[in-house]
Amino acid sequence: MNRRKIHHAVSRILSYLLSFLAFSLEVPPNIHSQCITITNCNRVIHSLSPCLAVRHRRTFFLSHPSVSMDYVEEQKNELEALSEIYYNEIEVKSNQQPISFSIRIRPQASYYERPEAVGDGDDGDSEESEPEPEADQVQCSFVKLLFELPPQYPETKPSIKLLNSENLEEHEVEELLKNLNDKSDELLGNVMIFELVSDVVEWLSTKAEREATRLAREQERKLELLEAEEKRKCDGTPVTVETFLAWKAKFDAELLKLKLEQQKKLSEQMPAGQKRLTGREMFETDKALIESDLNFVDDLEQDQLEALMQNIDEAELEDDDDDDNDDDDDYDSDDLDVDLEGVELSDDDDDGDDD
Repeated sequence: MNRRKIHHAVSRILSYLLSFLAFSLEVPPNIHSQCITITNCNRVIHSLSPCLAVRHRRTFFLSHPSVSMDYVEEQKNELEALSEIYYNEIEVKSNQQPISFSIRIRPQASYYERPEAVGDGDDGDSEESEPEPEADQVQCSFVKLLFELPPQYPETKPSIKLLNSENLEEHEVEELLKNLNDKSDELLGNVMIFELVSDVVEWLSTKAEREATRLAREQERKLELLEAEEKRKCDGTPVTVETFLAWKAKFDAELLKLKLEQQKKLSEQMPAGQKRLTGREMFETDKALIESDLNFVDDLEQDQLEALMQNIDEAELEDDDDDDNDDDDDYDSDDLDVDLEGVELSDDDDDGDDD
């Protein structure tokens, strides 16, 4: 339980006790003696809670209409109480009528903790080690409000103006000021600045929580998209008979093109007097092999086809490892010599027949 909740709990308990005390007082013949009693009681309460002291005085005057309220003293007492509560955030513009001051309000601010004092010992260290509230970690906005108390405040509403704000849209500012105006109507006749500031703190905290939730959901969505992309890369395209046949046709076409280019280069390297293969002869050389491969695939059973595809995948992995080493060894010089010798022999035979 943080300090704010403890403060509110103690405030409510003392408020009930003081209300009972104020209404149970019997008016003595000398009203001045009763005012002295209330003043002494108010001093004790002020040492516990400045805001409750103002409420206690207000309760007394409401229960005794014959005693007139000193508005100036009432306003100064409230300003003193607010200065004790918001000591780091309040800035007094004028302590004479009309009293005016500004308060910088943050979401879930630690208004009840004083700055660390020198020489506090272990107590100061223990308070410093306490973790900050989670909402404090997302301070996405703040407002600075100017309060001006009219001469007959709290019988009349205070003037509230927005001096500064951060990360608030125009419609949000309008909503906040409207809430403050409605709340001041409800609290008319009572000191209300503390209640108004508390409502603003709660409003900003709710906004910060919504923003934190939105950011968390957006981060979660990005992680889900990233995981889905990684899973898609790992899974790849499922292999079926149709996808395999499509891949095989594409592979055969690329292989045929490569072989034609190789044979064309080989024929260009032959001497001018030797016979070169025509494009039709090059195509027909590999066409029979392609047709035999397709017929072989059609005759395979499902389990045989799956085993074949697995062997092809393993062979491709091995080929990928050896690609860099095999780029310069595409042609064997010995095989080239054998082919050329065969061609020369055929030419000699033709010459013998001519003779």
